[in-house]
Amino acid sequence: MGYFADLKKKKRDKKFDRILQQSIKSREEFWKTVGELDNYVLTHLINPMFLGGVSWPANRQGFLRIIKGNSVVFASDGLSDPFYPSGEEEIQPYNGYGLEFYLECDDPSLRGELDEVKNHWAFDLIYQISQNAASRGNMLAHLEKYSVLSMEFTDIKSPKGYLTENGVTGVLLGVVSPEIKTAIDLPLESVRLVSIIVLTPEQLDYVYQYGSDARLNLSEEFKKAGTHHLNSI
Repeated sequence: MGYFADLKKKKRDKKFDRILQQSIKSREEFWKTVGELDNYVLTHLINPMFLGGVSWPANRQGFLRIIKGNSVVFASDGLSDPFYPSGEEEIQPYNGYGLEFYLECDDPSLRGELDEVKNHWAFDLIYQISQNAASRGNMLAHLEKYSVLSMEFTDIKSPKGYLTENGVTGVLLGVVSPEIKTAIDLPLESVRLVSIIVLTPEQLDYVYQYGSDARLNLSEEFKKAGTHHLNSI
């Protein structure tokens, strides 16, 4: 690499680092308005991408814990980082996949030690959904088209009453919250905050039968009940 090319790359990398740090700070500042943000980020000792796993935009895979009144919120932290440029690429003009996920639950055990919390079904759920979104890369487009999405998992140890006879856990993504904004502004663009709510087997069966209409109807039912996106276990 020649002198001028090397200089250009250093300038680009410096700009990237600035955008990345601003993105991280903007998300943290937002969550501080929701509740008490934990000082520690839930992450891996070894990044899964180095073990053949899914990579995230800036190679950071983190999750935040926010203590909020009588509940706890988990939030993904890194899906909306800017994409790390390789070689001589320019910085792409958007914040990663354009979204982050969050799950709010009123289980008191989620206030415990982080090492124990990481084994909780709620954390496992947001972790798997986030990895799935990073693998697909286009989940935001589906959310913009359908407003509310559903997913299923067969290896989540969900609480009694939320597992089907076949051990399936169903969730809705994108139920609007009256307390948590649907989007926040980051350095390159506005990114969507996507809620996660666990479904009962009956609700999941309803989604099986009626698809998009069922997802929208369930979202409206949660709104009318006043629970919105809250997982009350």
